[in-house]
Amino acid sequence: MENIDIIKIEKHLMDNIKPINFYVDMKNIKYKNFSKNENMGIYVFWYNNELNKIKELYRDLIIEGPNGSKENIQWDWNMDNKYLCLYVGKTRDFQKRISQHLLLKTENLKNIDGNKLNKKTTACQLRSGFDYLYSKNNDVNIKNELQKTIFLSLYYENDFIKRFYIEDYLIGKLKPWFNVDSER
Repeated sequence: MENIDIIKIEKHLMDNIKPINFYVDMKNIKYKNFSKNENMGIYVFWYNNELNKIKELYRDLIIEGPNGSKENIQWDWNMDNKYLCLYVGKTRDFQKRISQHLLLKTENLKNIDGNKLNKKTTACQLRSGFDYLYSKNNDVNIKNELQKTIFLSLYYENDFIKRFYIEDYLIGKLKPWFNVDSER
């Protein structure tokens, strides 16, 4: 395995942040078709925070860990950034993974019981976290908010080992809110 130029990769991801509409037809729930050569790599979901709206959202959370332990966190880091990193992941199939995260056919994942994420697996970690941010505002149309505020950047990488280490580095560097869970 050759060396990974992580600075070049990070710069690429930061310079190529695009609205989710670039990858998804939100109205018809159709995803961009990726070529076979451009279907594996790293993805980063971002919150467009140009209006500093993130500070108005619900950011207190209790994460249940092993043996029933409970960790109380508050998403409060990087809140002044223009684009706030929400989730970093790796995949062998961008179209499938983006679809699993956005769950566009699901009305909402709000947890009416309070301060826990309502998620089935980590595959929908982005959507469950996003819905949680808006969980105290019943008037919000989640799909409209996804369309307005979720941005995405991709880095194509076919090598599994490189994807593994790039993802770990970016999680540590960008501190994505929704990657924080009891599994890490």
